[in-house]
Amino acid sequence: MTAKRLLQNFVKTKIIIVLVSSFVLFGGCLSFGEDVETTEPSPGHISKCRRLMYLRDDLEFQGEGYKITHGIDVAVWFKFSTAETSASEIFIDSIVDIWRFEDSFNLYPHQDIKWWDVKNKYLYGGVVELPQTKFMSVGMDRNSRGTTVYIFWHEI
Repeated sequence: MTAKRLLQNFVKTKIIIVLVSSFVLFGGCLSFGEDVETTEPSPGHISKCRRLMYLRDDLEFQGEGYKITHGIDVAVWFKFSTAETSASEIFIDSIVDIWRFEDSFNLYPHQDIKWWDVKNKYLYGGVVELPQTKFMSVGMDRNSRGTTVYIFWHEI
């Protein structure tokens, strides 16, 4: 074999390695986690939301919907009801900038999530930047029983 032929075989081998690696990496073999959706969030789901969304430890609430999607970035939709009506009683306000909340805030309706019933609702809330380049959109629907809270939390 000549040096030229050896070089050609070496280059072909490298190209094959790069192509196979790309198919393995981007072809579905890379797992980010299982997507979950439920109208009965488990204690684990609630604990995760409490931590990610900086909900007060003493906040009592009833989870009504939870959805998490995994990919390069994670996204969580969470809906719950509480007797509290003040944002400062719901969120850790030293981290969540509740002072940016305003009336007539609209959350994006997600047509695939039936319990995410925010279409045409004007809520008290806003978009909040959180530590470590995370964000959440919060909508609070105050009613005679307290507040229904909708949170869309996501990474960039």
